[in-house]
Amino acid sequence: MRVLLTGSDGFIANAVYEEAPYEWQIVPYDLNHALAQDACDLDELLIAMKDCSLVVNLAGEIRVPRSRSNPIPYWRNNVLAAVTVFYAAAKTGLPVVHVSSTMAPSADNHYAITKRASELAMLAEQEAGRGQIVTLRLPNIYGPMQPEDFVVPLFINQAMSGKPITLHNNGDQQKDFVHVNDIARAIIMAPHLPAGTTAEVASGELITIRELAQTIYDALGKVARFENVVDEKRLGEPAEIADLTEMNSIGWLPQLTLEDGIAQTVKEYRESVTV
Repeated sequence: MRVLLTGSDGFIANAVYEEAPYEWQIVPYDLNHALAQDACDLDELLIAMKDCSLVVNLAGEIRVPRSRSNPIPYWRNNVLAAVTVFYAAAKTGLPVVHVSSTMAPSADNHYAITKRASELAMLAEQEAGRGQIVTLRLPNIYGPMQPEDFVVPLFINQAMSGKPITLHNNGDQQKDFVHVNDIARAIIMAPHLPAGTTAEVASGELITIRELAQTIYDALGKVARFENVVDEKRLGEPAEIADLTEMNSIGWLPQLTLEDGIAQTVKEYRESVTV
């Protein structure tokens, strides 16, 4: 079974390759690929979708702070690209697994707003009778090969270099973290959901950012050291509480606990810096 994977050079895509079942023959498609394949190019997508049985749409922009300073790529790569993928897939009769974010309902920054817009585009396609689309709202993700400006690799780097881990507002914010390989398994299982479903993917367990940092120190075998920064803009951040009903209905549950996942990530990070 040929599966077109947009955003195929990214962090989540690496785990999809690793977890993909034997019958999946992944067709890579990425703007950063040597062929510079653009998810906003309808004609190019139609060619790439030939002889495929499924589309997994991972294309898009991901960093919240960058969306505040330069929103234009987010509207292009999170909205126009999604609409183009949905339309091309409808023309070729292919189902789509599309990834959004648990931040989408908050709609308080360009990243969240554009992810929500992509979800509304899915609903519009369903209403037009064209789409066979399932959307997964993804939580905070961590794991090997994640860009170093994300919270887990950032904390690991600070702790390994002997610096205190920087916490904002004592690290009291509550978040849900899922290992990237569990995310990949959710994506692989998502075609079993009914078309038009928006499903939340999460562990169902909230931890504070301070607890996350402590877990990283424990995995490293180091004494915890923290530096607190007061950030009034982030005071009172709401906890991200997910509804796992849809994912549980198809038998998905995360296989890695946070402790095991962080230990694995720390181990691989250590190995990568000693090579």
